[in-house]
Amino acid sequence: MTMIEEVSCILRKNNLKLCVAESFTGGLVASSFVSLAGASDIFVTSLVCYAEQAKKALLGVSDYTLKEYGAVSEQTVSEMLDGLKRLSLGDVFVATSGNAGPTSEKPNEVGLFYLGVMFKDRKIIKKYQVSGNRQEVINQGAQNSFDLILQVLSDI
Repeated sequence: MTMIEEVSCILRKNNLKLCVAESFTGGLVASSFVSLAGASDIFVTSLVCYAEQAKKALLGVSDYTLKEYGAVSEQTVSEMLDGLKRLSLGDVFVATSGNAGPTSEKPNEVGLFYLGVMFKDRKIIKKYQVSGNRQEVINQGAQNSFDLILQVLSDI
């Protein structure tokens, strides 16, 4: 069983619905769930908020957070999760923000990303630094998202 199938089984078994807000992964997390048969039983919504304007307008990420910490930060992912929860009727919320490259204005930022998962009163945000080309970084972001969801849901 793949990791995505394992997540799907846990969601289905516990009658939980998933909502996703993605930046650098560009919809890959959502697409992975939607590609599974019976996705409508577990999947509610997805927003791809690639630009800062979208993060602000659709998810309520503050100007302060974006200016002080940047779009690729724990603080931004936290606010993305909060905004997604406000917008949705789901139970499990996932947010991604990072830099897949190939270039960056900040040194060492290519391959840097933050992933967050929120379930009930538990919010976990992790920082990752990976190497690889653009598609490899995006794929690693999605795969690590599935792993983080499993970590958060392992207690239920």
